[in-house]
Amino acid sequence: MIDARRPIGRALSAPRRGAASFLGGLAFPFKGARLVYVEHPGLVRYWIVPILVTLFAFLGSILAVVGYEDTLTSSLWAAPAGDGWEVDLARGAHWLFEALVVVVLVIGALVATLLVSGIVSAPFNARLAEILDERVTGRAAPPFAVGRALRDVGRAIVIESTFFAVNAALLLLSLFVPVLSPVTGAVGLAFGALYFGITYVETPEATRGRGLANRLRLVRRHPAAILGFGAGVGLFLCVPLVNLLFMPAAVAGGVLFHAALEASDGGPLD
Repeated sequence: MIDARRPIGRALSAPRRGAASFLGGLAFPFKGARLVYVEHPGLVRYWIVPILVTLFAFLGSILAVVGYEDTLTSSLWAAPAGDGWEVDLARGAHWLFEALVVVVLVIGALVATLLVSGIVSAPFNARLAEILDERVTGRAAPPFAVGRALRDVGRAIVIESTFFAVNAALLLLSLFVPVLSPVTGAVGLAFGALYFGITYVETPEATRGRGLANRLRLVRRHPAAILGFGAGVGLFLCVPLVNLLFMPAAVAGGVLFHAALEASDGGPLD
């Protein structure tokens, strides 16, 4: 067991609202990186599978873009043929169109990668979080069970689908009402930070048998800290390839962060 509850609690002993609490939450993903990579490297057996799944999903998506981009572009707009300045101008416009198609397809590949990896990685990340929770708080990790793993996947599908649906709605709103773009952008960033903040304290909450009401209680009591932690997680998980190595750190940071929230609330970590 890591006797870290009191020091962790002091890390969030700052006011629950404001910059100090936000920065306190922001630090936990980095503390998680040290915990999982430096202090407990033997836990690689739990986090290597999600990394490989994400890597293969990303490479598969990019190969699909490379293989089908030309066919898709040609079906939408055939390359101009002939001579003359009008044709040269049309070729330039076609090149720009092709570049736009590639950008859209790559973005779609990244979104698909995040969605697939988030769902497939859920049971592995949950088990890693359970083991770390035991080592941090002394709370025994429940034995592996297929039913619980399936519930982890189901919960991940709901959470991931909600996240992408809300972001899609914000994107469409900004496209059809451009004047609202600054507002939808800010709302999207805040929602993303909140999403990551809640997602990575999910396992400690679930193993304690707590429902959605308790997660919302954490947000109400520690809004700035939750947003700070979520912003720190999102900063790295949204960067392609970097997110491959950072996901285990986010899981470990979530365990430490949850322990900190409970300790700062003055209650036992039961």
